[in-house]
Amino acid sequence: MNRAPGSGVNTETVSPGLELDGHVSTIKRGVGTPLLRFPSCSERGGGNIVPKDTEYVPEISSIAERYKHWKSSDLPILYSEKFRTALKGIQQLLIFDIYFDEAELKFLRDMLVPFPHNLSRVFILTGHDFENTARPIFDEIRKARIDSRGPRNIDFRILCALRSGHKPYPHDRFAVLDGAVWHFGATVGGIHSNLNAFSYGWADEKVRFSAFFKKAWDHLTDEARKPDK
Repeated sequence: MNRAPGSGVNTETVSPGLELDGHVSTIKRGVGTPLLRFPSCSERGGGNIVPKDTEYVPEISSIAERYKHWKSSDLPILYSEKFRTALKGIQQLLIFDIYFDEAELKFLRDMLVPFPHNLSRVFILTGHDFENTARPIFDEIRKARIDSRGPRNIDFRILCALRSGHKPYPHDRFAVLDGAVWHFGATVGGIHSNLNAFSYGWADEKVRFSAFFKKAWDHLTDEARKPDK
């Protein structure tokens, strides 16, 4: 969902420096031989279009059908089923995506709320300024965690400071699920109208993306607090 980034950073509400859980970056669940997949590829079953990740490039007719599905507001959003499944057992989620906004956060909520989950930290680095409208969505995710007898304290933070062409930050989108790094060609979760691809299975211990994420967060926070920002 490529949209123009937000207009600026609210320096009064910008989040402080991050304290990440170093232990979760060593968790091996979801780490293995990296694989490439195409998310949200549609397949007809029982008259309905359902999400399906494939290991091969879909046929052109399937890509066209998928795009048509996206343009219909009456049909459910297509996404990466693999990513949705991986969210269920993690403790810490980092999202680095300049285009991640309220619509994507609602999708994240819809993936988490129906199931018991163990999340204690969710940090989102984006270019969209939707921190105020995000709070009620976060509260729904937190309530689902409490209802499943999880910890009451879940640390949710959004930093809306990425800008298109803002060096030295990557154009690509990433998510870190505990110790596993995911790389997305489009919106995190495979939520995009055009065909895109993602890879997963990368070990954060080797890629060191969570360490980069923390440095980027702290640097952008410092930049936002400078005069004339």
